[in-house]
Amino acid sequence: MFALLALIGSSITVFEFYTKSDATDESESSASANEKPTINGDTGMARNGSVEILVNESRQESKLPAWLEKCKPFFNCFCVFTNGEKILNVASSEGQLPSLHGIRFLSMSWVILCHSYAFLGMIARNMAETIQFVDHWFLQIILNGFYSVDSFFLLSGFLVAYLFFQQCAKSNGKIPWVYFYVHRYIRLTPVYAIVILFYTFINPYLADGPSWPDTDYDKNCHENWWWNLLYINNFQAIAGQCLGWSWYLANDMQFYVISPLFLITLWR
Repeated sequence: MFALLALIGSSITVFEFYTKSDATDESESSASANEKPTINGDTGMARNGSVEILVNESRQESKLPAWLEKCKPFFNCFCVFTNGEKILNVASSEGQLPSLHGIRFLSMSWVILCHSYAFLGMIARNMAETIQFVDHWFLQIILNGFYSVDSFFLLSGFLVAYLFFQQCAKSNGKIPWVYFYVHRYIRLTPVYAIVILFYTFINPYLADGPSWPDTDYDKNCHENWWWNLLYINNFQAIAGQCLGWSWYLANDMQFYVISPLFLITLWR
């Protein structure tokens, strides 16, 4: 599904690029053809409307269907070219901390690597054969992957403190505490709820196999979704957790709730 959306979005971008290029070439060639010498030797454009007509016609021919034009913003979200340009853009605006992006990238790569090896263990033909790799130096990166999450807590705490002190400097220490908490909850929860809904009812139908759920919906999320939306699911038993990996969001939200206890002390 993702590959199909990426193909559609990229095709629209390529189509618009080449049709606009053709329209530009036609307008330039028409302009040069309609240039006439004037009395003083300069060249002037014969404004008989022919150039405008050609440009308008080329634009009309290259215009996407109405329904596709409306869906274009959605498909652009999956375009390889537009997203690739943004991802590979290394320019930073004033106030950004580019070094944090590097820490985030390395930590995320570490997390993905560790989880890839962890799930390989679930489908190993003989688990006893994997024991011989435990003492290998490379596997120490995997076995100590728990520390990769610490860097995300570091980033989260640093950014909360950084923005908090910026706001304090602007408002002389006056912080709108209701906004401080409500904004955080509203910023995270709607998307979080959509992910839970998707995982509960749609994810079971996306694939099949020995490691894939064989039920019509996820039982844990169907019964315990509200734990996640209250960000207390990390206090729940592991066997009953919905989106077990979302413990980090709950942990991070709880740290955010108590962060003013430390931030106010540091500001004072």
